Amino acid sequence: MDFKDIDFTDFVRYSLTGVNFILFVLVLPAIYFVPNLIKDLVSETSVLTILLFSIAIGYLMDMLKIYQFMPNFKKTKAKFRNQISDLLDIPVEYAGSYFSITSKIWDENSTYNLERRRAEWVLIMHTAAALFISSFVWIFLVLNDYLQNGFSKSLYAPVLIIIVTFILTIRLYRVGSREISKNDREFLLIMSANKKKIKDAWKLTEKK
Repeated sequence: MDFKDIDFTDFVRYSLTGVNFILFVLVLPAIYFVPNLIKDLVSETSVLTILLFSIAIGYLMDMLKIYQFMPNFKKTKAKFRNQISDLLDIPVEYAGSYFSITSKIWDENSTYNLERRRAEWVLIMHTAAALFISSFVWIFLVLNDYLQNGFSKSLYAPVLIIIVTFILTIRLYRVGSREISKNDREFLLIMSANKKKIKDAWKLTEKK
């Protein structure tokens, strides 16, 4: 594999997503509760294997569109489509069809392209999802340890981690929501400034 050919946007969206999932959901809980297991895996697993595994997880999370489980995502998306419909004076079901041509105009006039911005907020949302899943992994492990050994001071740290994880999850969802709204506003500004060009470039039959 030639790592020079890896697109930065794909690296952010898939590789980092997978790495975050592995780190928060698998590695960190295992380090605390089964440290010997992690030591053996790290000594026997290559960096390339970990990278390929993280990419596979990242692709899976993207295919499942885990980011769509964020609060109010469908409502925000529907609002954005309605805004495109009103701006271009087209039926709302055609709104998505004009997205690609507007993205191309964005990329032609900006060094910070739309796909990179999208990859970044998807990474934020998927990291929030990984933290949310991780919190339940920690809860399960804490309860399992409590049922087997009873309460001990060693459980203080995991309980604190669970609380911090929930706080970070909420924070990331808020940051991600803010980034999506910001991108939508800028997208609509570009669409408004190039309305005629966009409509002429994309020939669709509008409903009467």
